[in-house]
Amino acid sequence: MNDQTPITYPQNPPIHSMAIISLVASIAGLTVIPTMGSIIDVITGHLARRDMRATPGRYSSEGVALAGVVLGWIGVGLGVLGVLGICVAVGFFALWLGGLLAFMNFAPPETQSFTSNKRAPVGALLRSYEKAVALFRLLVAIPSVRPAQICARRSTV
Repeated sequence: MNDQTPITYPQNPPIHSMAIISLVASIAGLTVIPTMGSIIDVITGHLARRDMRATPGRYSSEGVALAGVVLGWIGVGLGVLGVLGICVAVGFFALWLGGLLAFMNFAPPETQSFTSNKRAPVGALLRSYEKAVALFRLLVAIPSVRPAQICARRSTV
């Protein structure tokens, strides 16, 4: 009568530690450390998935690793879009500032009226564009343009 066999419950395979790191890094990559967390997430997620494919049945977290990889690539994409957005915003600001300076008579006045010479507005527009490009290069610190060169261009135009 006391011959009872112990009850055994089926054990699930453990969760792969790299899959957990991948998911945590993806959440951190979308919130706290934007691009770095996403890059770490993509790397660890792919490592976890490769290890799970090499040893099938040993781990039960294929979905966790896949979710981490997908969120990681979303974070990388958002980081790239953010950098491009900043570059476009700086470019538009430089063009706006160049147009504002041209409007405030920063450019030398035209000697001919716009009605007598149809190309005069185009020349004024080109000069303001050149100044905006020079100002943009100065703002993003491209070493080929120096402030003395901008002043020299202004005095010769």
